[in-house]
Amino acid sequence: MADSWYYAEGGQRRGPFSISELLPLLASIADPRRVLVWRHGFENWKPAGEVHEITQQLLQSPPPSPASPPVEVIREAAAPAEEAASFKDVQPEMTGISGWLGLLAFGQMIGIVRLVVNTAQYVQSISSETWVQFSIVFWGEIAMNAALIGLAIWTAVLLFMHSRRFPAFFIVQMICAY
Repeated sequence: MADSWYYAEGGQRRGPFSISELLPLLASIADPRRVLVWRHGFENWKPAGEVHEITQQLLQSPPPSPASPPVEVIREAAAPAEEAASFKDVQPEMTGISGWLGLLAFGQMIGIVRLVVNTAQYVQSISSETWVQFSIVFWGEIAMNAALIGLAIWTAVLLFMHSRRFPAFFIVQMICAY
């Protein structure tokens, strides 16, 4: 009598089954732990996941698969050597400006504005007597600032064009500016 098991499916009582008959039936159900089961000695129906006899046999992990012999891997070239050589110098195309590159682009544009404003403030701060006395020096400084502004603008253009020459121009601009 203790080996007579019942389970509930769709509100209907199924059974009696022996434990060996019940386990395959529960295993075929999607979530066997929630299926209600009963046997003689239980006061009420219990979820199968709470019944020790069922969980120790039904819910234990399956034994590991036997190890298969190692498979010999044969690697073939994805493309013939002649075609692969033609892709030797191909570089991936840069796309988009985001993340740190976006921050760099913002700084580059603000840097240009800063150079223009600083040059204008410098020219306005020169007194007329000093301008007359050292005009060649001031024109030279204005020319150097204009060249630096031009370099900053060209560097920004290279940045937005995703040019591979941008990093070199950026380094030169930073050296010249400071």
